[in-house]
Amino acid sequence: MNNDSLARLTGLSLNPDTPPNNQDTDTDTVMALPVSNTTHSTVTAADNAEPSSPTDSTPQVTLRALVSTKEAGVVIGHGGKNVADIRDETGVKAGVSKVIPGVTERILTITGSFVGVAKAFAMIAKLLVDSPVSQTSPQQFPDCTTIRLLVSHHLIGSVIGKSGSKIKQIQEDSGAKLVVSKDMLHQSTERVVDILGLVKSIEVAVFNLASCIYNDGKPVVGVIPYQPQAQSSTQPRSNARISFDESGSQNNNSRNGNSHNSNRNRNNSNDRSNGNSRPNTTVTSDEPQTTQTLAVPSDMVGCIIGKGGSFIANIRRQSNAKLRISELEEGGSNERVVTIVGSASSIAKALQLIYEQLEAEKSRRLNAGVGGRRVDGDM
Repeated sequence: MNNDSLARLTGLSLNPDTPPNNQDTDTDTVMALPVSNTTHSTVTAADNAEPSSPTDSTPQVTLRALVSTKEAGVVIGHGGKNVADIRDETGVKAGVSKVIPGVTERILTITGSFVGVAKAFAMIAKLLVDSPVSQTSPQQFPDCTTIRLLVSHHLIGSVIGKSGSKIKQIQEDSGAKLVVSKDMLHQSTERVVDILGLVKSIEVAVFNLASCIYNDGKPVVGVIPYQPQAQSSTQPRSNARISFDESGSQNNNSRNGNSHNSNRNRNNSNDRSNGNSRPNTTVTSDEPQTTQTLAVPSDMVGCIIGKGGSFIANIRRQSNAKLRISELEEGGSNERVVTIVGSASSIAKALQLIYEQLEAEKSRRLNAGVGGRRVDGDM
């Protein structure tokens, strides 16, 4: 990648005072996934954002990053000056999730062309280097900082490559160091990819990482975005939304092309199998009880229930969590709500099992050619 290619800009805009609501996964669902080859971004990061130029047909990508509340303040700047500069110089659309009392993390979302997004993260890295607010890099490297990207678990392979070939290439090309977390973040299917390096190195690494994911063209399934939460809170947790497409299934709530597909054992549910019965085991954990909900298209519920309620019973048994699936309202939404109640560890285990089931069904449907078209390379 040369300097000329990095200098190309798009025409999107942002309003730093109107950040996207991180609780709304319609607008903040998937990180590190190309949106489409359309002429404008479809992720709403600002209520009054202007569309890109009609002549801009470059691929669009959305990247999410984890920042501290102090870092978020640096990125926004006094009166929104810093994000305004990012807008003017890169043409991206960006926003930061709302402040949650007792939580020190926020989600930064940037959407635009590969060049624009990479340049935006470089500008953010420069701001963090010039105004360090946390120990994001060793003190012996004052010109370096760390960008913590969020990548969906099933897309990590696109970043790492066979035997680590892709991540090694990104590091060699950029001079940055990339570290991929082993585990998914709390109650999500996202993992952290730390990019440590100089400002220019981060720019090149972000561009190449986004390109790897886009070029692989892998379909997305069952993404549960990370949502920072107060660990001690006993209040119900924020809702997550799972949507499906690209294999003959419904896509009821995705607005940005970042939708997901899966189903298994498309069974009719009843009072015994739809999650309204009591779990087979009793929760004995001393951890505070919390609630996680997921909105799932109604024709995908069978994947979670299983034949005769076998899978949902297995989730309860293995996770020690309570699961309940709402009834389908006649003439209402085409979604069903899956409610998971339990300790943080129980909910995390239940989400993991649900995600694995969705992944397995996605593979089955793709192999069977459900929906009459392949999705290889089709975003």
